Amino acid sequence: MKSPEVVFVIVGFYPDQEVLSALLAALSSYPVIVVNNGNVGQIKQKNVEVVGSGKNAGYAGGANLGMKEGFGRGASWVVICNQDLVATNAGVESFIMGLKTTPAGIAGPCAGGLDQKRMTTIIPSEKADYITGSCIAIHNNVYREIGNFYEPYFLYYEEVDYCLRTKRAGFSLTHIRVRGITHDDSATLGNNSLAHQYYLSRNHLLMIRRLALWSVECYEFIRMPLTIFEHIVRKQWGALQGIRDYFLQRFGPKERL
Repeated sequence: MKSPEVVFVIVGFYPDQEVLSALLAALSSYPVIVVNNGNVGQIKQKNVEVVGSGKNAGYAGGANLGMKEGFGRGASWVVICNQDLVATNAGVESFIMGLKTTPAGIAGPCAGGLDQKRMTTIIPSEKADYITGSCIAIHNNVYREIGNFYEPYFLYYEEVDYCLRTKRAGFSLTHIRVRGITHDDSATLGNNSLAHQYYLSRNHLLMIRRLALWSVECYEFIRMPLTIFEHIVRKQWGALQGIRDYFLQRFGPKERL
């Protein structure tokens, strides 16, 4: 049996079934692995296989399981998608055509930038400092050298971390601009919800500690009193909990917010 060139992976957690069905319809010409992070429902589409225990492993854990399964089948590219990605058949085909001429590395239709002073994320961005996890294609060569996403993030900044490590290893990042593939990057937890604030603030500090230049790390921690004051003024209590848990070295999923 011929190995697939591309395998799609969808990280699923209590998805909107109508939205998920529309995405699966757009991917009907390709093998799809749905990672069950929590009640993905009954999926009977012939090109789809459901894996996972139903326990929420976060985006990073779900993506890692999907990559293991996809590359285990001999795929050259594994494309990891959010469950609420909006895609058309034409958009998917355009993206696949773009992948065929893309060098081994990371590619995707949605790019994010980083400000150079604090390394906070900018979405959308014309500058492709990283490819967003809403739809990120990873080549087998990258997977063999870089390995997995860093799971302590659980949610947010894990794709930034992965892309920075990939670039430092000498691989390319390619922004494949196509119509017909879109994603609302604040929709996963709700823009400015407590959970959204929490994971962004905590994981931003974790990413800086792991990968930022010494000058960026120093600047961020020198300005920490100002950062805390800004969150208090904006009543961003989730962000304050995230900063606290960073210093307490509490990573992975947050039980209660």
